[in-house]
Amino acid sequence: MRICRSAVSALPLVLVLGAGPLLAGCTGATGPGIGSSTTMVSTIDVQTPAGAVTISLDQQLPAGWPADFPVPATATPAGSGALAGAAPTTQIGAYSVAQPPDEVFAFYAQQAGLAVASASSAGTGDEFDGTVRLEGASAGLVTVVGGAGGATIVAVLQGLEGG
Repeated sequence: MRICRSAVSALPLVLVLGAGPLLAGCTGATGPGIGSSTTMVSTIDVQTPAGAVTISLDQQLPAGWPADFPVPATATPAGSGALAGAAPTTQIGAYSVAQPPDEVFAFYAQQAGLAVASASSAGTGDEFDGTVRLEGASAGLVTVVGGAGGATIVAVLQGLEGG
């Protein structure tokens, strides 16, 4: 599985029309007389068994995300995502954790509070990829991808209200 990172500039419409490509990729420019700065929203694409998931790295989990969904103690919300063709009750939450990805994978594969249907992984370190398929109340999957300094957790949960 690969993570592809990109940044999308969320510029005010007037600034986009007035500056065009000159501001593409800038992080704090302001337009003449406008006084507003650009905002960079980073995204990542993660290939999961459910399909390609695009995650907005805004550090916000989706509305209605289960507060009791288990995560490692040092995990922090990274964002929420979208999966093309997913049911409206499918929600995607992502976390970052400064912990080796194989340990994060083991956390989910051996989690007593989850009904684990299957677990598979390959690689080590930055090249680690693992997926735990879940059934029952938290049906879906958790994909753990290694990266510099830790792991990214992408949870695709089905049948959630508010999804």
